[in-house]
Amino acid sequence: IVYEDEDILVVNKAPFLLTHPTQKKADFTLANGVVYYFLEKYGEERVPRFYNRLDMNTSGLIIITKNSFSQAFLQNFSSFEKKYMAIVEGIIEEKEEITIEKPIYKDGENIQRVIDERGQYAKTVAKVIKRFHEKNVTLVECELFTGRTHQIRVHLKSIGYPIVGDELYGHGIDEKKGIKRQFLHAYRVKFTQPSKNEEVEIEIPIFKDMEEFLKRK
Repeated sequence: IVYEDEDILVVNKAPFLLTHPTQKKADFTLANGVVYYFLEKYGEERVPRFYNRLDMNTSGLIIITKNSFSQAFLQNFSSFEKKYMAIVEGIIEEKEEITIEKPIYKDGENIQRVIDERGQYAKTVAKVIKRFHEKNVTLVECELFTGRTHQIRVHLKSIGYPIVGDELYGHGIDEKKGIKRQFLHAYRVKFTQPSKNEEVEIEIPIFKDMEEFLKRK
């Protein structure tokens, strides 16, 4: 838990953790943990309302609302900013900041998304934070202006810089190099607190496996 008030709970989700139970995995999910936490705290079962979601192997900030009022407020009245850190394959030299506006399309039952004019409008801004020439990777900050599934992963691949460790859109994991998942981390959110109508800004460091990879010689 990185933030909590009477309306909102914000947690730093570890990688390899599902947000919601599925038919294949009904326990040990973030939702299970939040239900247990609410039971311990309030002495009653409460349904966790997730305002944003992350892929199982993406780490970082998830906002959970504690009541229907807070959920509706965030959806309808709050400004919302979300930024991610990603480690991408290759050195981005051409620009310090790249705006990607490309429609994202789901083709049938295929889990992969593609850039296609039939898809939904999507906008991502990627900003170079640091280049690691010895590893041939770049640390970038990505800001989402739309919320399409796999948006950052698809957009970064579309400009030739897939995320390190991405099994769907990049070259996948490499445990010998410490790459066990896609290196994508939701590190910053900003929203309006429902009851007080005040801005809340939360920022956390990149997850430890990404930090260790960048420090590794």
